[in-house]
Amino acid sequence: MDTRLARILDECLARISQGETVEQCLADYPDERRQLEPLLDVALSVSAIPRAAPSDEFKEGAERRMMMRLRREDARSGRKISRDVEPVGIWRRLWPAIVSRGRIALPVTIVLLLALTASLLLPGRFGPLSITPVMAAESTLSILGGAVEVQSAGSDSWQQGSDGMELAVGTRVKTAPDSHGLLTFFEGSTIKLEPDTVVEIRQVAYAEDQSTSIVIQQWSGRTWSHVQPPENTTSYFVIETPSASVTVQGTLFAVEVDETGATKIVTTEGLVTVVAQGEEVRLAANRQTRVRTGAAPLPPETVPVIWSELVITTDSPAIGSVRDPTGSSTGYLPNGLSFNQIAGSESLLSANGTHTITIKQPLTGEYVIALRHTTEEAARFSIQAISGGKVIFRHTGKLEDAGGDDRLMRVKLIIDNDRIISGTISGQEVLGENAPEKIVETESIRQRLVPIKLRARDNDTATGNTSDNQSGFTNESRLNQEISDGGM
Repeated sequence: MDTRLARILDECLARISQGETVEQCLADYPDERRQLEPLLDVALSVSAIPRAAPSDEFKEGAERRMMMRLRREDARSGRKISRDVEPVGIWRRLWPAIVSRGRIALPVTIVLLLALTASLLLPGRFGPLSITPVMAAESTLSILGGAVEVQSAGSDSWQQGSDGMELAVGTRVKTAPDSHGLLTFFEGSTIKLEPDTVVEIRQVAYAEDQSTSIVIQQWSGRTWSHVQPPENTTSYFVIETPSASVTVQGTLFAVEVDETGATKIVTTEGLVTVVAQGEEVRLAANRQTRVRTGAAPLPPETVPVIWSELVITTDSPAIGSVRDPTGSSTGYLPNGLSFNQIAGSESLLSANGTHTITIKQPLTGEYVIALRHTTEEAARFSIQAISGGKVIFRHTGKLEDAGGDDRLMRVKLIIDNDRIISGTISGQEVLGENAPEKIVETESIRQRLVPIKLRARDNDTATGNTSDNQSGFTNESRLNQEISDGGM
């Protein structure tokens, strides 16, 4: 490792100690950024150790952060660390030298960090290292509504994006006001871009051991990510913002970056790890945190109660999906494809065949609901709009057992101050060939699909005569039944 990088690292640490942010320092050294950023992250983690001897929990956290950063750099540089190398063991052997008599010996720390990182990333100079090629894979742009622009790597100009456009690594994507876009990656993960959002595709790759790495830089705006469960533990999906790093392995979460670079992260499902300024917090489902620029993440807190929901329930042997006024969709297809593009939504398929889609904080406008058979048998469905614990609108019905009786239901909601005022059925028709969802199925996705095969549970279920309040069904199953109540 050259002395120039060591000098820059020392300078940045000194500037950060005086109150500057990591991003401000990195901006001054664009040529060294790729090597400097992981070193700063690890150095700041180590410098946060108290005078007392570090706990096992702290050491394990530092190891995780170091390895996470190294893996990202492997993916970005087109190389992969062999499993034969045990960097965590190296870290543990170096730890006693890093901690001296209960306090940090900072110069020694920096030297060891430089040596350790160099030995892992520069095998030609610091010892044998088996390299596995990482192959780049494309991502696909879907324009859900409005206008989306793209900027190719190395370009200074923005071009109009098109639906189905393949985007290479290094491309930036920007949504206009009142516009929504969707990126679908080769392994099935998606990230929805809300209005006035700018992201950059930093890394989309897979290795020979089937591990995947996806790194997105979110400069501004709001995103909603649906990340597929990984094939192995070395896979990762990362969103970097000006103030934080967000890492997941199969989950649903939202990221919002304001004009100051501060970040808000909300987890709907799974587990999300947030790292900033060498500090780490973990967010379970229905938890959130905020990160101000140049600060550590705030302690996790519970997501505020959602007052309004649109709930669509289908009974075996049928499944559903819903498209919201922005053009985003959540649900299942009979071929087994699961998708979630609507921020904060949930789609649950129970063991008994009941499929429930919950849209939290719905918008004013039309929701298009697709109801599909998995077998040629009758099934029930229920559509409810709930606000403040009160059912504002309910529509229940039955899908007949005739082949091809898949249905489209159009529901119009009126929302005022986050409360549902009313809901009505604005149309219904045979689904036919005009699917409402905008979904990209890559070859990798198709290879993993397992068709859903649900059958009616009993004769009462098939005729729609069974009461099932937990699933949102009632004894009444007339197709045109509507309950609408504007009072609160």
